[in-house]
Amino acid sequence: MDQTQALLEGAIDVAFTRRVAEPFARELRSEILRHHRLDAVLPKNHKLAKAAVDIRALSSERFVLCARETAPAVFDKIIELCSEAGFSPQIAALPMVRSSALMLVQAGEGVSIVPELHDVMGSGLKLCPLKSKDAFVELVMAWSPRRVGPIMEAFMGLARENKSYL
Repeated sequence: MDQTQALLEGAIDVAFTRRVAEPFARELRSEILRHHRLDAVLPKNHKLAKAAVDIRALSSERFVLCARETAPAVFDKIIELCSEAGFSPQIAALPMVRSSALMLVQAGEGVSIVPELHDVMGSGLKLCPLKSKDAFVELVMAWSPRRVGPIMEAFMGLARENKSYL
């Protein structure tokens, strides 16, 4: 939300964020650059920490999710996936940052679901992709069309060309 407001105010020119929500979507433009898979984060010794996880298998678990204020698109997607699987997650904690969520999972407070991480090796945690074909969130590039100029166009072109690194 801070990035969206900064775009509207002209404090920043381009944001790499999740889907732009209403009412901001009317004033801003956005383009999907890639999808980030959602992974279950489990303690290494968890019974499900062997392979991809069906979200229904997590229905009796306590969840540690990043607060909705921090990542509304991710939070809403997780709630949606749980609802479609027939349950409401039992939320044990709502930390503001992902690193805190991971520490709470490591401390045994529950499990988490996060956009793909590249490494939690040596942390006592195991990343397990969710089996659902809808288990992803979009990474978008957002901007205000009122501020587009040659430098911004060139920057956005570089972002498009290098989106696999984002």
